[in-house]
Amino acid sequence: AATLFIAFALGNAGTSLAGLYYLPHSTFTAAALFLVADLIRRRRFRNGERGERDLAAALPGKTVPGLLFLVGAVAVAGLPPLAGFLAKAALLSAVPAAHTGMVWAVVLGGGLLVIIGLVRSGIRLFWHVPGEDDAAPPPDPDVPARPFETAATSLLLACAVAMSVFAAPLMRQTDAIAAQLLAPQQYLHDVRGTAPQSRQP
Repeated sequence: AATLFIAFALGNAGTSLAGLYYLPHSTFTAAALFLVADLIRRRRFRNGERGERDLAAALPGKTVPGLLFLVGAVAVAGLPPLAGFLAKAALLSAVPAAHTGMVWAVVLGGGLLVIIGLVRSGIRLFWHVPGEDDAAPPPDPDVPARPFETAATSLLLACAVAMSVFAAPLMRQTDAIAAQLLAPQQYLHDVRGTAPQSRQP
């Protein structure tokens, strides 16, 4: 949210380009992480019990949600080579000189806090080492696969990855959109000059 706010608040073509490119990427990534959280919740609380021992227990069937969480974490933190990094790099390169220090501090500091939070969450969820007082979890071979939820999450993350692969044409498109948003006179002239067409009944 802070990255988008800064990108559009600065109001020049370069930062608006970065904001328009970052907007769908952040939408896909945030939606995917919400779905990953639901996959984890369904595995951990599959019997409807929500005690502290359930939170501390190892997550069953954690390979697939772990990989999805890893890709989503890299994307939302803005790490290379995904689109979040490219958008933030475009934003920082287009910041006016008067605002360079503040914007760089906010964007990089916010990214660092996101990385720290995601690392802590990932360790807690996927890399828990039972203590001496922890009881061994009972065997549970019937962990639900959730193929549709997993496919939907993978599709959202694939869209975020595709934005990195096709970054050049997407940035050209967002550059044209940003230029039109900042100078709407030609667009207004074209719309007002177009005669309405009567529709046949």
